[in-house]
Amino acid sequence: MLDREVEDLIKQNSIYYPFQKICHFLRGIDIVFGNLEGPIVNNPSKFPANSLKFAFSPQAIKRTSWCNFNLFSLANNHTLDMGKEGLEETKEWLKKYGINFVGNPLSGSSYHLNSSFF
Repeated sequence: MLDREVEDLIKQNSIYYPFQKICHFLRGIDIVFGNLEGPIVNNPSKFPANSLKFAFSPQAIKRTSWCNFNLFSLANNHTLDMGKEGLEETKEWLKKYGINFVGNPLSGSSYHLNSSFF
């Protein structure tokens, strides 16, 4: 989760704040798998604090790739919080940073794995 209160803490500390204390550990692991709890888009909507929708800026990719996250699940209930377009933009951002992904709430069978992943 990289939105709301966590985003506020990131702004107060550094873009790497959520992972600073565990990055040294994660960098030594071959596969670091995470659940991407929302879409990554250029212009994330600022949903009301009581909303159950989330969206993250592309800065989120920098944070996670810095700590060696190399595989994300898109199969969760917030993947479509910015619609189908948000899902496609998320996939493009992940590909741009060389991050693999699995899962698709639209079909249940989407994946992208770089040849260097295995």
